[in-house]
Amino acid sequence: MRSSGKRRHKVDLSNSHFLSEAEFSGSAFHWELILNNSCFKARTSFHNCTFIGNLVVRDCEFRHPTEFQGAQFHNELDFTGTRLGCIKNPIKDPGFNTGVVRFDQAAIEDSHFWGTEIIDGYSFKDAFLLSLNLSNKQINNCDFTGAVVSGVNTRNWSLDESTRKNTKYVYSDYEVEQVFENNGKKVPYKPIPDSRVPADGYFGEGEHENYTIHEYLRSLCVWSLSLRVPPALRKAFLDYINFFSEYAYATDMVDVEIRTRREGNKIRVEFITETEDEKRLVREIFPRFLSNIAPDSGSDLKFHIRDPDMTLQERDGLIKDHDAEIANFKQRLTSKIELLENEKEKNAVLIDFVKTLQSNPPAIANLIATKTEEPICAIHVDIAGYSKATTEEPALYPAIQSKLKEIMEKLNQDKDVQQVRGTGDGLLIIVPDSEAVAWIADEVRHEIKKFSRRKADSIKGARTIIGYGLAFKEQSGESVTYTGQVLIQVNRIDQPMKRFMNENPDEGAFPIWCSEAYFSAMDGKSSNVRFEEIGPVELDKGAGTQTVYRVILS
Repeated sequence: MRSSGKRRHKVDLSNSHFLSEAEFSGSAFHWELILNNSCFKARTSFHNCTFIGNLVVRDCEFRHPTEFQGAQFHNELDFTGTRLGCIKNPIKDPGFNTGVVRFDQAAIEDSHFWGTEIIDGYSFKDAFLLSLNLSNKQINNCDFTGAVVSGVNTRNWSLDESTRKNTKYVYSDYEVEQVFENNGKKVPYKPIPDSRVPADGYFGEGEHENYTIHEYLRSLCVWSLSLRVPPALRKAFLDYINFFSEYAYATDMVDVEIRTRREGNKIRVEFITETEDEKRLVREIFPRFLSNIAPDSGSDLKFHIRDPDMTLQERDGLIKDHDAEIANFKQRLTSKIELLENEKEKNAVLIDFVKTLQSNPPAIANLIATKTEEPICAIHVDIAGYSKATTEEPALYPAIQSKLKEIMEKLNQDKDVQQVRGTGDGLLIIVPDSEAVAWIADEVRHEIKKFSRRKADSIKGARTIIGYGLAFKEQSGESVTYTGQVLIQVNRIDQPMKRFMNENPDEGAFPIWCSEAYFSAMDGKSSNVRFEEIGPVELDKGAGTQTVYRVILS
């Protein structure tokens, strides 16, 4: 839909469904524009619009980016109860006399206020702010009272005094509900009462006088790593790890909070500091601290204590405490070593752990597996009919495996490819660059097509899916593994894609699809990568629905 020109009377488009792009660019609305209870299934643009009256967008759903570049607002914006994906470009220009921008009860998911450096006069009362990026933003005269704040990035943000005073309490968690309230309104989310912060009272009042939303949401720096520790030594090892906060402050004047939890056969340790410089120091100190528990080592505190306020008595006491923690761990280690002669196979992991501790201190760092979070693209390639083809024609199995190995070797030489691994009947490829990934997917598809032709079309096709999102990168020495929702996402799309191809022969045998997140990430980036909306599909294993797209390269 396209709309342009001047509107000198109220425009009411409530209960509308916009199936393609909604283009309001260049329009001037002298009275209210009302879009209540509408659904926007494609990009929506308010570029260079002028709103003299109110913009009322209550209980709407925007499934794709909503753009406000160059828009001028002279009155209120009301997004109460609306679900928004990505908001692009400034909503508010300091040069215009805009009223309050209302996002009360709105659900804002996986969103950025692109191009907006100052967020001024926004109301987020009772909103659901889920994975919202507010990093490097100046927040002025806003109100977050009653909002669910989950996964909000506040790195280097700045809150003015009005925002701190306006916001009385928030929630840290929510549950998903599809219910009807008394007024018939559908509510997809509901805050969990026990997650209220503060639990009783209000920010900035009484016992919370010095505790505001700024203190609660202040951006902390986290260094996360996993440690391969045998189950028999975990308790003693965790007791020793918890002494690190004392050690770090005494040696380098760093305040660090330590959190630990089990993750499969590893221990996850998180070190929380207030600044990036402190985080870097912790990363330097920890291997040294860990080396003290090697069999022939002891406390090195007497060589490294720098705290100028520590008395001689406190210094000696801390060194004794450190020696006691080391002795406790070594005693547990010795008692377990005695079991090794009769249970070598069972205790193979423990033997490796002991050997590492007995080696030089640099080798102890090999116990550490660092874990970071970063945005990536994932390509999932699955050869259609693989099991049936290789069963009916056994010679096809080594031929396909040889071809996949050849493709993997080529990809490993590609500077844009972070990692590639075989999945038996296909490939999983990790690529950081969202534009390069489309061309890499096309190259892989082309190689499999050529192979299929040479084998008289024994292969019935290949399903290629591109996903985008945050993933955890875990590195231990040279070994790197990726985990995260983006990798699950591309797998969940594979079976719906298979069904679609079976039901729609015109789709072809070698299509490339992508997730909604990748489509949004590529919006406006390249004229050579185009998208055709296929529509919402039911994801595999009951993971809900998602709109998917066909990727076309030119």
